Amino acid sequence: MKDCLKTRHVGAYVKPLVIIPCITGAISFCCSIMLVRSICKEKKKLKRGRERLLLLLSSFDMVFSIACGMSTFLGPSDLEPFTEYIVKGNVATCNLQGFLYQLGTCAPICSALITIYYLLRVKWNMTDSHFNKCVLPFMYLGLFLWAIGSSVAALVLELYNFGGILGCWIDDDHKCPCEIGYDLESCGRASTLNADFMMWVFGIIPVLSSLLVSMGAIALLYCIVLYQEKRARSYDPSTGADRSPSLSSTVFSTASVQFLPARNSISARLPITHGQSGTAGAVFESGIWYALAFWLTYLPQFVMAILAMTSLTFPHWIRLANVTLLPLQGFFNFLIYQVPQWRRKKK
Repeated sequence: MKDCLKTRHVGAYVKPLVIIPCITGAISFCCSIMLVRSICKEKKKLKRGRERLLLLLSSFDMVFSIACGMSTFLGPSDLEPFTEYIVKGNVATCNLQGFLYQLGTCAPICSALITIYYLLRVKWNMTDSHFNKCVLPFMYLGLFLWAIGSSVAALVLELYNFGGILGCWIDDDHKCPCEIGYDLESCGRASTLNADFMMWVFGIIPVLSSLLVSMGAIALLYCIVLYQEKRARSYDPSTGADRSPSLSSTVFSTASVQFLPARNSISARLPITHGQSGTAGAVFESGIWYALAFWLTYLPQFVMAILAMTSLTFPHWIRLANVTLLPLQGFFNFLIYQVPQWRRKKK
């Protein structure tokens, strides 16, 4: 006999795990609303590609926060293995919560698209008007196709099931028997193997891929800005020539490289925090904050997904970290956007 539900039960710790997502989800939702308001109150911001992507990111954050705020309340009330949870819903409400969760997983993809926007602006000097006309529509199309397609596919395949804390998402049907070698055809919903595979396909792999794209774009951006700063320091304004021996044949002009000559020209386009190490160091610092916010949000979920595949018991602190940090992605995005602006206003 295999205790296949031992990783799901939490015993006396159930109340904090049910209540905390309601609080953190509400905080994240309010922060996303404030971020949208901050962008929309100035019409000139709506013409920028970054702000348009941030609006889309905030929309997915709000959807994800709503799903987290519902906690376990929408789970089917007739699930015997989960009687310790507060479940008041049915299969339809469980599908609704799972659908919203899957839509919310597009938020990390939006973050990756924002880093690509920075790269296009700095590396290829792409203007916002050109970006909005030639690049942004394809980003919108691909993102919405994935969001709607994956969410509907998981619904049609009946993958949305109650998984304990945080309610319903892609999971196995726990009404199935737990014995090793049980008849998969007797399960009316997804089997454990199928659910674990689909969880990686529809959730974990896209999120991890978004992280790799973001980190790669930020690393490349840092190298580009560092190189441009070196060229800017070697520029001789009296002759208009580059004093660097390795680049002596190149004329360094503001018109050809509009991001390079002054630190302010980059800061006007990048939401970075100025330190004592120059713009390159500020870009690197900004990238570290993006990566740190991502890992704070999703690392506990990744650990739990791996433990679930190995049937190991979840430590209580992993559960607590997951229900606290995962709903807060809207809060972290709000801080990353607003803190540099607050610092500039103080100066």
